[in-house]
Amino acid sequence: MVDVPDGAACVEFDMEVDEAALGERDGESAVLDKEVRLLAKDNRFTLSLGPVEPDAGAPAGSVVLEIPLRCVGHPHPECELHWLSVSLSVRPGRVLDLSPGSEVADQPVKVVRKRTGGLSFDKTVTKLAPEIARERSTEQDVYFPTLQASGKDMQLAKWTFERAGETPLRADRELSVLAGFADTGVPEDLQVTLRAKVTVRGWQGTIPLLGKRKVAFNPRLKLSGSSD
Repeated sequence: MVDVPDGAACVEFDMEVDEAALGERDGESAVLDKEVRLLAKDNRFTLSLGPVEPDAGAPAGSVVLEIPLRCVGHPHPECELHWLSVSLSVRPGRVLDLSPGSEVADQPVKVVRKRTGGLSFDKTVTKLAPEIARERSTEQDVYFPTLQASGKDMQLAKWTFERAGETPLRADRELSVLAGFADTGVPEDLQVTLRAKVTVRGWQGTIPLLGKRKVAFNPRLKLSGSSD
């Protein structure tokens, strides 16, 4: 169960096998039997988005929104998660900053994010020794070097989490985007896309999954989820 803050939306993703990506495996179309396909689709993902509020200090003629997200995975007992990608489209706006971002480097780090005004996040990064990282791996703000983030100054914020070696990937991540819009160009909904690869016991190789949701929102008060 995801703990959802007041004013946030909590939406469930119905993941489907990504047939296009599956067809690219080894240059040939992979054939999944019905049981394997159903087990792969039983991997559930929940996303909370919000609460979203405009920044009172935004430049004249523009709107700046801080958009918090939390993504939680619920793997099927017969499956393992190998990587997870979370994408948030802010079209027609622009990503001013995202957290966590490029500060995640060659070892586990703890990222503490603050908003003190302006058009970027104030982030404090502390490198953690491996043994400390293991002890604190349940904290939401501890990130590992298998994270890739991109999208600053673009219209799509994206994070990709990969498992390190044989260590199971824990999909419980807090993310945040600072987005800017023209005051007449704030969209009625935001597009969130999840991509994942899982293994199913008894099946050789990984199975790509894809899920998309549009989230309609009022940035001053509340959000509500809707299917794509």
